[in-house]
Amino acid sequence: MRRGHPLARQELDLKKFLGQRHLKVSMSVTDLRFVDDVLARRQLRRDVALNVPHWLIVPRVLARTDLLSVTPERLVAAITGTEVVARDLPFASEPFDWEPYWHRRHDGNRAIAWLRDIIREACRSIG
Repeated sequence: MRRGHPLARQELDLKKFLGQRHLKVSMSVTDLRFVDDVLARRQLRRDVALNVPHWLIVPRVLARTDLLSVTPERLVAAITGTEVVARDLPFASEPFDWEPYWHRRHDGNRAIAWLRDIIREACRSIG
Protein backbone atom coordinates (compact mmCIF):
# COMPACT_ATOMS: atom_id res chain seq x y z
CA MET A 1 0.00 0.00 0.00
CA ARG A 2 1.10 3.57 -0.39
CA ARG A 3 2.94 5.12 2.54
CA GLY A 4 0.12 7.63 3.10
CA HIS A 5 -2.63 4.98 3.04
CA PRO A 6 -5.00 5.19 6.04
CA LEU A 7 -3.90 1.68 7.11
CA ALA A 8 -0.16 2.20 6.58
CA ARG A 9 0.55 2.72 10.28
CA GLN A 10 -1.82 0.03 11.52
CA GLU A 11 -1.67 -3.72 11.86
CA LEU A 12 -3.55 -5.26 8.97
CA ASP A 13 -6.20 -7.69 10.21
CA LEU A 14 -8.56 -9.70 8.02
CA LYS A 15 -11.50 -7.32 8.46
CA LYS A 16 -9.39 -4.32 7.39
CA PHE A 17 -7.86 -6.30 4.53
CA LEU A 18 -11.27 -7.29 3.15
CA GLY A 19 -12.63 -3.78 3.69
CA GLN A 20 -10.20 -2.33 1.15
CA ARG A 21 -10.16 -2.29 -2.64
CA HIS A 22 -7.40 -4.35 -4.24
CA LEU A 23 -5.03 -4.38 -7.19
CA LYS A 24 -4.67 -7.90 -8.60
CA VAL A 25 -1.93 -9.10 -10.91
CA SER A 26 -3.14 -11.73 -13.37
CA MET A 27 -3.45 -12.34 -17.06
CA SER A 28 -7.26 -12.50 -16.81
CA VAL A 29 -9.90 -11.25 -14.38
CA THR A 30 -11.03 -14.89 -14.04
CA ASP A 31 -7.52 -16.04 -13.10
CA LEU A 32 -7.57 -16.94 -9.40
CA ARG A 33 -4.34 -16.45 -7.49
CA PHE A 34 -3.28 -18.04 -4.25
CA VAL A 35 -4.82 -15.36 -2.04
CA ASP A 36 -8.19 -15.72 -3.75
CA ASP A 37 -8.01 -19.49 -3.27
CA VAL A 38 -7.29 -19.09 0.44
CA LEU A 39 -10.16 -16.63 0.84
CA ALA A 40 -12.57 -18.79 -1.20
CA ARG A 41 -11.91 -21.74 1.12
CA ARG A 42 -13.15 -19.48 3.93
CA GLN A 43 -16.09 -18.33 1.78
CA LEU A 44 -14.60 -14.83 1.59
CA ARG A 45 -13.76 -12.55 -1.33
CA ARG A 46 -11.70 -9.41 -1.71
CA ASP A 47 -12.87 -6.40 -3.71
CA VAL A 48 -10.62 -6.32 -6.78
CA ALA A 49 -10.90 -2.83 -8.25
CA LEU A 50 -8.11 -3.18 -10.80
CA ASN A 51 -6.58 -6.16 -12.58
CA VAL A 52 -3.19 -5.65 -14.26
CA PRO A 53 -1.16 -8.18 -16.29
CA HIS A 54 2.29 -7.43 -14.92
CA TRP A 55 4.04 -6.95 -11.57
CA LEU A 56 6.12 -3.97 -12.72
CA ILE A 57 3.02 -1.77 -12.69
CA VAL A 58 2.23 -2.48 -9.05
CA PRO A 59 4.49 0.07 -7.26
CA ARG A 60 3.38 2.99 -9.44
CA VAL A 61 -0.32 2.21 -9.07
CA LEU A 62 -0.05 1.67 -5.32
CA ALA A 63 1.86 4.91 -4.83
CA ARG A 64 -0.98 6.87 -6.46
CA THR A 65 -4.07 5.09 -5.08
CA ASP A 66 -5.51 3.62 -1.91
CA LEU A 67 -5.49 0.12 -3.37
CA LEU A 68 -3.84 -2.83 -1.64
CA SER A 69 -1.92 -5.49 -3.53
CA VAL A 70 -0.86 -8.95 -2.43
CA THR A 71 2.68 -9.34 -3.67
CA PRO A 72 5.27 -12.06 -3.03
CA GLU A 73 7.74 -11.16 -0.28
CA ARG A 74 10.84 -11.36 -2.47
CA LEU A 75 9.26 -9.11 -5.05
CA VAL A 76 8.20 -6.62 -2.39
CA ALA A 77 11.83 -6.32 -1.29
CA ALA A 78 12.86 -5.58 -4.86
CA ILE A 79 10.10 -3.09 -5.75
CA THR A 80 9.26 -1.37 -2.48
CA GLY A 81 10.53 2.17 -2.47
CA THR A 82 9.89 5.15 -0.29
CA GLU A 83 6.31 5.53 -1.58
CA VAL A 84 5.11 1.99 -0.79
CA VAL A 85 4.98 0.02 2.47
CA ALA A 86 4.45 -3.69 3.04
CA ARG A 87 2.46 -5.54 5.68
CA ASP A 88 2.13 -9.25 6.35
CA LEU A 89 -1.03 -10.95 5.17
CA PRO A 90 -3.67 -11.29 7.90
CA PHE A 91 -3.95 -15.03 7.20
CA ALA A 92 -1.64 -17.96 6.51
CA SER A 93 -0.80 -18.77 2.93
CA GLU A 94 1.13 -21.55 1.26
CA PRO A 95 4.28 -20.77 -0.72
CA PHE A 96 3.92 -21.00 -4.46
CA ASP A 97 6.17 -21.41 -7.46
CA TRP A 98 6.77 -18.83 -10.15
CA GLU A 99 6.48 -20.18 -13.65
CA PRO A 100 7.25 -18.44 -16.92
CA TYR A 101 4.40 -18.28 -19.40
CA TRP A 102 4.09 -17.42 -23.05
CA HIS A 103 1.59 -17.78 -25.83
CA ARG A 104 1.58 -21.30 -27.29
CA ARG A 105 2.21 -19.93 -30.78
CA HIS A 106 5.75 -19.20 -29.55
CA ASP A 107 6.50 -22.75 -28.37
CA GLY A 108 8.66 -23.41 -31.43
CA ASN A 109 10.35 -20.01 -31.50
CA ARG A 110 14.07 -20.68 -30.88
CA ALA A 111 14.81 -17.13 -29.74
CA ILE A 112 12.08 -17.25 -27.09
CA ALA A 113 13.20 -20.73 -26.00
CA TRP A 114 16.72 -19.33 -25.58
CA LEU A 115 15.37 -16.43 -23.50
CA ARG A 116 13.36 -18.80 -21.31
CA ASP A 117 16.52 -20.84 -20.66
CA ILE A 118 18.47 -17.69 -19.72
CA ILE A 119 15.71 -16.63 -17.32
CA ARG A 120 15.54 -20.08 -15.70
CA GLU A 121 19.31 -20.12 -15.21
CA ALA A 122 19.29 -16.63 -13.69
CA CYS A 123 16.48 -17.59 -11.32
CA ARG A 124 18.30 -20.70 -10.11
CA SER A 125 20.98 -18.43 -8.66
CA ILE A 126 18.46 -16.51 -6.52
CA GLY A 127 16.16 -19.37 -5.52
